[in-house]
Amino acid sequence: MSCPHCRREGAPSPPSDPGAPSVAQTPDHRAPRAPSVAQAPTPGHARPGSVAPPEPPRKRFRSARKTARKTAQKTVRTTARKTARKTGWLLPGILLVLMPKCPVCLAAYIALITGISIPITAATWLRGSLIAICIGVLVWLAVRWSLYLYKRSIG
Repeated sequence: MSCPHCRREGAPSPPSDPGAPSVAQTPDHRAPRAPSVAQAPTPGHARPGSVAPPEPPRKRFRSARKTARKTAQKTVRTTARKTARKTGWLLPGILLVLMPKCPVCLAAYIALITGISIPITAATWLRGSLIAICIGVLVWLAVRWSLYLYKRSIG
């Protein structure tokens, strides 16, 4: 008769220890092994008579690479945030300084830069909305900066 688990021919041998589980109870028909020193249960953490699982192999260098990669990504993100905070004032400020006073000049600039002509009424609305957006962004940045300075002076 063939064993479906280990595919060996013949009848399995009886257990040598009367207290050991029978051959039908063990999945691979081999005698159960005694726990080795590395697999000995730690006191207080395992049930009596159970064997603790072996420790997985340690991956020392992989964790060091991951840490270095995360640190580099964090540095790039931090640098990008600092740069965005410092240069956040530039775009709205430059737009306000270079904004023409008349809508016809704005329409001409748009036509020169993009090649698309817009009507004077659209240029009027665009000029007014750009000025409002720039002023709103500058006010928001000023409030954020003043709150930062206030929190810094307290703590």
